[in-house]
Amino acid sequence: CIEVLETETRIREEYYLHRQVLALGPRRSEYLARVCNESNADCNRKSLLELGSMEAQVFPMILDHMYSNSTIDVNNGNAYALYS
Repeated sequence: CIEVLETETRIREEYYLHRQVLALGPRRSEYLARVCNESNADCNRKSLLELGSMEAQVFPMILDHMYSNSTIDVNNGNAYALYS
């Protein structure tokens, strides 16, 4: 489980993810795989990602892309967050 904390509003959102998708899939993320593996040592522990407002908003889009190969609509409003 990864918990995303949006730093400006302090809103928390939980995402239950599959390590196989994050670590081994064709759109894998070495960073997210490492985050999940670190929390897996203690099964009851959540990994916490503190993200800015823009980054927290695009995080679900990144997960959708990883899981379903959906197209990410990059525009002026989200480009910086996607590439940072």
